Amino acid sequence: MIPMQFEIHCRDTGPDCPFVARAETVEEVVNMLMRHVRSAHECDWFAIEEIHQAARTVIRGQAA
Repeated sequence: MIPMQFEIHCRDTGPDCPFVARAETVEEVVNMLMRHVRSAHECDWFAIEEIHQAARTVIRGQAA
């Protein structure tokens, strides 16, 4: 069985940003993205929650 890797681009959730998170699980990808958003983008809490929800809908899966 080929292992799956997931990724999400920060720009997929709104900000014009080249950051890409890649990991073996959806949870890891979302956590990586959210750490990035909190440290690199000045957002209010509502915007961060919207990004978190959007992230789950745009994660891509690919064979590693």
